[in-house]
Amino acid sequence: MPHLKSNQIEVITLDKDPSTTGDAHILYRLGSFDGELHSILETCDAVIHLASESHVDRSITGPKEFIDNNVNGTLELFEACKPHLSTLQQIIQFSTDEVGACLEKGELTEEYKYHTGSVYSASKAAQELLAQAYIKTFNLPIVTTRCVNIFGAQQADEKFIPTVCRKALANDPIPVYGSGMQLRQWVSVEHVCEFINYVTTSNFIPPGSLLHITGTREIHNIMIAHTVLSLLEKPASLISHVIDRLGHDTRYALGRTEETDRFGCPRYEEKNFIEDLGRTVKWYEEKYGR
Repeated sequence: MPHLKSNQIEVITLDKDPSTTGDAHILYRLGSFDGELHSILETCDAVIHLASESHVDRSITGPKEFIDNNVNGTLELFEACKPHLSTLQQIIQFSTDEVGACLEKGELTEEYKYHTGSVYSASKAAQELLAQAYIKTFNLPIVTTRCVNIFGAQQADEKFIPTVCRKALANDPIPVYGSGMQLRQWVSVEHVCEFINYVTTSNFIPPGSLLHITGTREIHNIMIAHTVLSLLEKPASLISHVIDRLGHDTRYALGRTEETDRFGCPRYEEKNFIEDLGRTVKWYEEKYGR
């Protein structure tokens, strides 16, 4: 949000987190928030839909919550936007590379068919399909972005890099699923903010566009763990290989779509990865302490 505010854009945040402060409106249930939501939408030029349950492990143990929040929540948001088409210029639907899970080769591009490997990724694919339906049926001005794995400060503790940092700083075993040879691409949260800021402030990207927020080349999970440990000056012996999670996707690979390049969307510079990761690790070191 600071990226948008730096461009003199007023930001109103809807959040279900009761600890949220500042200019955020607390949203426990979209339905019960209907009146205030419509009054807010009357003043908005754009909606950025970032709200999703996102941790695959929790989608295995609690799949219903992911459908309730990610699918039904998106449906309610799109419904709320319908009466405001005269003022709403853009709705950004934030999706994931996981809608094309477990690629054996090649990269996920706009032509690739959905292939989901978890309830989380299935719920994100459902969001994309709802977006397609609401573009065609109701002319909602939706642009979809897909993103690779994000890292950075203030990420939820359950995510991989924060977990490695937290466990390492406590000298506890660091759980790594299976062999740790799963492949992921990574992008800094700062770049994601820059990308979303660019899309939001660009008035030439048409509804229905599919934009990919790409990052590094593919990196094995075990290498990320070793790199973080090296930055923290902690021993590799802290790594503990645990039983692989159910249906674990072995590989994601997101390629830039033609539209992403045609509209001049910013590209993540892989040469900045280690510096960005080091800054991230430093932030968690200060949070968790040595």
